[in-house]
Amino acid sequence: MPNCSYNYHFLYFADFSAKHSNSWILETQFAHEESDMTTHLEGAQSVTMNPENGDIAVTDWFTRTVKVYNSTGYLQASLGVSEWSVADKRSRPRDVAISSNGSIFISKESPHIEVFDSNFTFSHTLESSHLAAEHSRLSGIVFHRNNLLVGECRHKSISIHSEDGRRLHTFRIDVTPRYLAMTPHATIVVSSWEPHRVDIINLIGVVVHTLKPPTGVTKWRPTGVSCSDDFIFVGNDDTSAPDEYGIYCYSFDGKYLGIATKDVVNPSGVAVTNDGSKLVVAQWERGNPKEKLGVHGVKIFTKKTL
Repeated sequence: MPNCSYNYHFLYFADFSAKHSNSWILETQFAHEESDMTTHLEGAQSVTMNPENGDIAVTDWFTRTVKVYNSTGYLQASLGVSEWSVADKRSRPRDVAISSNGSIFISKESPHIEVFDSNFTFSHTLESSHLAAEHSRLSGIVFHRNNLLVGECRHKSISIHSEDGRRLHTFRIDVTPRYLAMTPHATIVVSSWEPHRVDIINLIGVVVHTLKPPTGVTKWRPTGVSCSDDFIFVGNDDTSAPDEYGIYCYSFDGKYLGIATKDVVNPSGVAVTNDGSKLVVAQWERGNPKEKLGVHGVKIFTKKTL
């Protein structure tokens, strides 16, 4: 059984109306116990959820695997050990997305995307002409309907592909697309590490909104992004300002709404269900610089309407 603890955190919106007053309860956390070497994470970077069964897939940078857990934290599969060369730095997984049929798509620090079926068996590799471009560094990936959007950092571009890898469209952007999310309005949320910025762009790459750091946040280093039917969730992870770690909430027109939770340390990947009832956060570092707590792993928060 994973260790469970409960803390209450409130999501404060600009109008403070009863409609938008929510408490977020830390439901459970897992994969953070170093004593369990088979299930714990050593470098959680990205996370996604399967909306059909609640499975949680997490990229683990240092073990070069993607670990798949059920909704309670039980490890079901560790993908990539036999398919990727441990000696190959470019085999490190960057992001993970799950298709409507349960297939798992994994972008790597390379021009290739690995695909596993819903039974966690290696299926094939996507190597379209764009993905396999020389020196490509794939990063954020996300599904939009039945198409796969793929971010490429070296050339600062996003390409749209069918599930079989056929390229449908490619466009350049001004930032490195480290994390991607889709809004219900068919716009893309791009979290960049060069520069540290979050943009909302349309499907041809035009910026329609830029998310500004909340007032009082002095160190803005946005990480994972995810969208519910109503809001955008953005992780902030700057090790020089641990008091500003958190998951921040924005509207689809780029307005800051409030803090979803600050009960996180070095948040990297973020995933939220469509109805906003569950929020999953992957934590990168091994300890809180202030509290010296072992917090490496995944936290699941549940929304409770007051």
